[in-house]
Amino acid sequence: MNSLEIFDYVLSLCEKNGMKVIIDIHTVKTDASGHNHPVWYREDMTVVHFVDSLSWIADRYKNNDTIIGYDLKNEPHGKASETPHAIWNNSDDMDNWKWVAQIAGNAVLDKNPNALIIIEGIQIYPKDIKANNFVSKDDDNDYYNTWWGANLMGVKDYPIDFGSPERNKQIVYSPHDYGPRVYEQPWFKGGFTYESLYKDAWHDYWLYIAEEDIAPIFVGEWGGFMEGDNLKWMEYFRQLIAERHLHHTFWCFNANSGDTGGLVKDDFKTWDEEKYNFVKEVLWKNENGKFIGLDHAVPLGVNGIALNDYEGIIITPSPDKPKPNTWSTETIVDTTEETIGDTCGGVYYDDKPDLASNMIRKASTILVVVVIIAIVLTGGAVAVMIVLKKRADKRKNEELIMPFGPDETAAENKENEVIAAGSAESKTDEAQEDN
Repeated sequence: MNSLEIFDYVLSLCEKNGMKVIIDIHTVKTDASGHNHPVWYREDMTVVHFVDSLSWIADRYKNNDTIIGYDLKNEPHGKASETPHAIWNNSDDMDNWKWVAQIAGNAVLDKNPNALIIIEGIQIYPKDIKANNFVSKDDDNDYYNTWWGANLMGVKDYPIDFGSPERNKQIVYSPHDYGPRVYEQPWFKGGFTYESLYKDAWHDYWLYIAEEDIAPIFVGEWGGFMEGDNLKWMEYFRQLIAERHLHHTFWCFNANSGDTGGLVKDDFKTWDEEKYNFVKEVLWKNENGKFIGLDHAVPLGVNGIALNDYEGIIITPSPDKPKPNTWSTETIVDTTEETIGDTCGGVYYDDKPDLASNMIRKASTILVVVVIIAIVLTGGAVAVMIVLKKRADKRKNEELIMPFGPDETAAENKENEVIAAGSAESKTDEAQEDN
């Protein structure tokens, strides 16, 4: 079996067990350390290749409801003093993650208008965006700095806009958050409390998006070793999830993540019961303790139920598809219009019109069943991207969806120097782990 066949086989197993999958792009080319590359292009893989690949994947799996969403890029990052690095503003710079995410998300929605588009943040954001629109190279004094992909401050100034209210309902913002065992962030030094973490690490960077009802928040990664201050942080973060009803997936299943460990031990078979019981408190269950899946008919494994069985909900297909997009690569519109989704995977709820919205926003872990995010696309999309790279190189300029060609990109814009999940590298300032 090749990598794509293996991926399709994994999907079939997920379907049989009522599990849903999120595609998570960790690297644009086959590279075991590709997650350390800060942006979505490389010297031989352009933004065009990146968008083309996502479009191809979305088209291939548009009728497979096992895949419910696309996490467009894992942990965009980079400091202002580093080249390249991810930015978030209203420019058409190829380093502008907000701009590229709009193009990539629309490309996915063109093929599958019911897909959730999951958008992570970046690493830095200017303390004064009007005075310093990512121009300064002073990392320490001019920027707010947090975990890779966790800085969503830019949403307040420049929210993602797919060009229509219907499409904007598919937006989900997704930070990653960790404790001091992964990296000793400034807010851990000298001790910390739940209140200090809320103020210093959570609210301004990403939690305000949920609190102000801008869009759903999905914590794509959290976890770690259950010891010392790291356990203290995990307890506080679990408290946040429970109190704010945050959607989340736990990092990670596999044991070989060096600075977090996994839900299984080194034999990849034996459950870490202590950690599992810890996480289980914020998994979505009914009053009988049965885990609630997202598939309408197939129960979530032997210990779960199907969504249709939860409170007797009757689900029918959505009668309308989102209207065709009105965006273009030359006239992407920034808007402060805040639209809230009332659908979940393109379905609506007959007897309770607001239930989908509640499930998206208030169910503690409606998306936790996609913990297989750690293995999603480990091989299949890599093969896809390689094939599409060759195809995209042959396309004529007028067929490109971007206003620049593959070769022009590297030459005119930057000194160019990212799906390998489960890395065991340390998330320091220079190389934080791909968590």
